[in-house]
Amino acid sequence: MLRYASLEERQKFYREEFDLYKVRSFLESVEVEIKNKFAIRLGYFTKIYPQRFKSIAETPMYIVIKANTLKELRDNLLCYLPESVYYFRSFHLLDFDPHHIKCSCITVHKKPDFCSEQFEKLKLQVHSFAKELEKLSAEYRIVFSGRGFHVYVFNLSRKKLEKIAKNYPVDMRVIRQRLARLPYSLNALTTRIVTPIDRDDLLSFDINNEKVVPRFLREEQNSCYFKNYIWS
Repeated sequence: MLRYASLEERQKFYREEFDLYKVRSFLESVEVEIKNKFAIRLGYFTKIYPQRFKSIAETPMYIVIKANTLKELRDNLLCYLPESVYYFRSFHLLDFDPHHIKCSCITVHKKPDFCSEQFEKLKLQVHSFAKELEKLSAEYRIVFSGRGFHVYVFNLSRKKLEKIAKNYPVDMRVIRQRLARLPYSLNALTTRIVTPIDRDDLLSFDINNEKVVPRFLREEQNSCYFKNYIWS
């Protein structure tokens, strides 16, 4: 079930499940300094946030936080309990979003809602895009964003990437931004963990895979819970 994460669930995740070792390993692999500035959104989409931050919680602007260590970052996340966490990047990022995909559903899906048909088609698009990058000998990484996919590209020009991306369901605004969702953080719009994945695993990837479903949610539901994509 895709749904917003409550404040209590965000707190439980960042206290018990947020894996600092995996965060450190990933950031080092993409050459991002651990001593860094990060950015958050408190409740712009979900309207769920600690009331003490009401004056800034629903702003569309990102809130920048500083963290000299990842432990300090976690302390900040436990303080703010944000709906989204980002870091500042130096590489290109392409955002593949399911709401850009047409489906046969009678109901119109408004962001952040989407259906399984959109998600399955999106995986095919990302897989095709990755194969094009490989033909160009591009270095890339794929990250499940909690809704769609982010493709990091390290050694191609933005001009060339934008030319290729015109044929894909990509949000072109994101490639010009400096922020990327932080891997292993919680996307509180869908209650899913932002997670790197390999291209070989992409087509079989399931949004209810235990790697991306928080432990608190897996414990809460029985196995039949994971048979459908539902937004509530």
